Amino acid sequence: MKKLNLLSDHQLIERAAKNEQAAFAELVQRYLASLVKFSTRYTLSFSCSEDIVQEAFLRAWRNASSCSASKGSVKSWLFKIVYNATIDFLRKNKREVSIGSSELDIPCEKQNPDKTLLQAQQQQWFDQALAELPERQRTALCLFMNNGLSVIDVSAVLDLNPEATSSLLARAKRSLKNKRQQDSQLGACL
Repeated sequence: MKKLNLLSDHQLIERAAKNEQAAFAELVQRYLASLVKFSTRYTLSFSCSEDIVQEAFLRAWRNASSCSASKGSVKSWLFKIVYNATIDFLRKNKREVSIGSSELDIPCEKQNPDKTLLQAQQQQWFDQALAELPERQRTALCLFMNNGLSVIDVSAVLDLNPEATSSLLARAKRSLKNKRQQDSQLGACL
C-alpha cells in the first residue's frame, strides 16, 4: 500500500468515498490551513472560519463520492464547499460579504521597521481596494492569486465557464490597476 502522502488528491478522495478515514485525514492535512485562511478573509474571524471549515469538511466527507475529476480538481471542490459555507454563514449572521486582511497575514520574522511599515501600508491599500471590488471579482482574484487555483478551478468554484472566469479576473485586475493609478495621481496632487 502506498503512503497516503504520495497519493494524488483524486486518489485520496476515491479512498475517502470508500470510507477510508486515513485518506480523508490526509486531505484535511493538505488543505486545512489554506481553507481556514480563505474563509477568514471573508469572516475576519479565525475561530468562526475554523468552525466553517470543520463543517465544510464534514460535508465533504459525507459527499466524497460526488467529487469527480470531470468537475474539476479536489482542491477546487473543497474551496467551493468552504466558499458556499462561508457565504451561508455571513448571510445567516447578516454580515457584509467582504474580504479583509487576517491575522494570518502578519509576518513572523523581524524586519526593518521602515520596510514593515511600507508592507503594512501596501497590504492595507490592497485590502481596501479588494474590498471595493464586486464580490465575484474579489472571490475570483483571491482564489487565483492567494490560493493558487487555476482559472479552471476558479471556474469550478464559482460555477462559471473558463472564459467568463478569465474575463472576471481581467476586470478585477484592471479595476485594481485603475485604482492604483487614481490613488497615485491623488497622492501627487497632495
